[in-house]
Amino acid sequence: MELNNKELIKAISKQIAEQATEILTNREREFKIHFSLVGECNIKKGQDYEQLFNFSIDWQKAFMFACNKVNQRTAAAVLREFLTEPEIEVTKEFKERVILITKEIKGEFSKIATGKVTINSEFLHSQEITICENC
Repeated sequence: MELNNKELIKAISKQIAEQATEILTNREREFKIHFSLVGECNIKKGQDYEQLFNFSIDWQKAFMFACNKVNQRTAAAVLREFLTEPEIEVTKEFKERVILITKEIKGEFSKIATGKVTINSEFLHSQEITICENC
């Protein structure tokens, strides 16, 4: 198994450095941190499953199309209200209606999604952390 060792070492070193008083009080100096870790975890992967997706719509294009269907004054009024309304409430019923209409016109598709990976338990033990100045 391939681990991103560089990122892992950076994350661990940063956490050690944030807790080391010698490093926090002497920021101008360079320190070398020696550490070793022993760890274990239980990883479980769920079964793959089929997930349904609705095709998406370019909402900006849909809005422009709708504005083309009404006169200039109505389009300007709708846009002005949209831009000046502090918070537009979109109800659950409205969202469901739009999704249903989109599904009727564009359809839907399914995709096999990989099962979720969960870590049930974890154990990490650090052994002898030493901090050397100019090692």
